[in-house]
Amino acid sequence: RTHRYVEIMKGVKKGENVCVRGEDIKRGQKVLEKGTKICPSYVALLATVGKRFVKAIRKAEVAVLNTGDEIVPVGSRLRRNQIYNSNGPQLIALLRSDGIEPHFLGIAKDEPDELREAIEAGLKRDMFLISGGVSMGDYDLVPGILRTLGLKKVFHRVNIKPGKPLLFGRRKNTIVFGIPGNPVSNFLTYLIFIRPSLYKMMGYDSYEPNFQEGIVAEEFRQKLGRKHFVLVNVSKRGNDYYLAPVFSHGSADIFALSKANGFMVVDGDIAVVKKHSKVPFIIWEEKI
Repeated sequence: RTHRYVEIMKGVKKGENVCVRGEDIKRGQKVLEKGTKICPSYVALLATVGKRFVKAIRKAEVAVLNTGDEIVPVGSRLRRNQIYNSNGPQLIALLRSDGIEPHFLGIAKDEPDELREAIEAGLKRDMFLISGGVSMGDYDLVPGILRTLGLKKVFHRVNIKPGKPLLFGRRKNTIVFGIPGNPVSNFLTYLIFIRPSLYKMMGYDSYEPNFQEGIVAEEFRQKLGRKHFVLVNVSKRGNDYYLAPVFSHGSADIFALSKANGFMVVDGDIAVVKKHSKVPFIIWEEKI
């Protein structure tokens, strides 16, 4: 049997289920601020207001080079006095976390001609990260080669631990970071030097490292000297962050880095940080 009628159970109000013109965006309203990172929802927003094209700063092109006779690619067979390349994958992963697909130039041996050729290739990008070979040893050839290729050095060495041998300079339109070869130094210098530089060159309004204040969960002792960035586990209790120092053998201790999720900052003139002291810290992974 076919019914020839419908029964309406609820009254209809005027304007119900009707989108009013201009209810979401008004005439003359600013929809995006300068310095905003474009994400998929913003693409839809721009299309909605009829913007087929907008002026934007492109992603930076970043080259990554590892150096050292002792470094071999992951998956190769290790021979005597060799180690796997951990800094390359780490830097690539950090760059990808910031939306950058880097140009990996491989591993250059401590041989002047090979290094020079690889460095010339890296200097064609917006930013060039060179891991290793920037200290003051007999095999640290990178600073000299960069100088012959026209690098204008801004600084070489910073008063921090780890990361002291960091080199920073510019060649034409290329920003260059010569990064100490130890992996914790690589990680720290990326957080507090390289990432801020990337963000600024790509037009971000907020590009400085995000340091917060935390409470030291247990006493920490150190040698006087450089400003120390100490590996810590950061946890949150209520509105407070608590920082537990992670035991480390130094800037080559990758395992200690994997157990931490932040660095606390201790000035070089402080030998003892007492329990419940407040110190600055920076976190890179929310495990809390």
